[in-house]
Amino acid sequence: MRPYTFWRSFLNTLTNPKYYVDVLNAKLRFSLRFTLVSYVVMSLLAVMLFSFIDVPKLQTALGSYIDQVVADFPTNQEVSWNGLRLQLSEPEPYTLAFPQLPDLQGTPPNLVEINPAVETAAQISQTSDNKSAFFANQTQLFVSQPGGGWSGTPLTDFLSSSPFVINKETLVAQQPQLQQQLATGLRLLPLAFLAFFLLVSFPLRMLNVIFDTIFIYVVIRIFGLPMSFKKVVQVSLHVSVAAELITILTANFAAGLPMFTIAFWGYTLIIYWQLRHVKALTLSEVERLNKEL
Repeated sequence: MRPYTFWRSFLNTLTNPKYYVDVLNAKLRFSLRFTLVSYVVMSLLAVMLFSFIDVPKLQTALGSYIDQVVADFPTNQEVSWNGLRLQLSEPEPYTLAFPQLPDLQGTPPNLVEINPAVETAAQISQTSDNKSAFFANQTQLFVSQPGGGWSGTPLTDFLSSSPFVINKETLVAQQPQLQQQLATGLRLLPLAFLAFFLLVSFPLRMLNVIFDTIFIYVVIRIFGLPMSFKKVVQVSLHVSVAAELITILTANFAAGLPMFTIAFWGYTLIIYWQLRHVKALTLSEVERLNKEL
């Protein structure tokens, strides 16, 4: 696709409802190419915004979290692992608070609680006052389930066979290294974000658009709009591009709102109101125009 053709189509898709009449007269492969190129461009925009806005926030929040964990670790407490069992030097359980990350809501108070005295998952709710995402006893790591309850996995699946000890002294000594590892990991995070956007988010978005398109097709045929399913798909592909761009641009101040859904259906109503005039265009004429293009 030529750059001029793409940018002209991109701008019209966003701002000109009448342009969708031209979309009906174009071939499906044009809309498929346009959508794919648009999502590649928007993924780069999303990564750029993520790198300049979200990553610095994460750097500040997680850096402060590491400092707070080190500062709050009890002086007399030791967490030791002998390769098979986890032990505490003090009888009180050790709890690690959940990090306060930007735009993260609905998290439990604690990230993990360590209590070697607990033997089974059924005892966790009896011994723990605060909800944790993870709970560890001597030999197992339990993960909190959304519907309640816990699923356990042996600690040997996560921890090395080499013994180690965590105490105030070792944490203070490792603090600079932990901060450096955090900075290194955050520098790689935009690449992971890009891969997730293109390989996971984009296919799932297109699957959702197809389901919405089926519903749209049924509705417009009830109202007598003479459009084939293929043409409805084309319109939905262009609308999804507009909705995705709005979602990306509003991500940092519309947290919690289903912006893609709002934008997609808002655009859909506007576009099909404009396309109500294609009632004068028969399906055979549409197909003839497609063959001529």
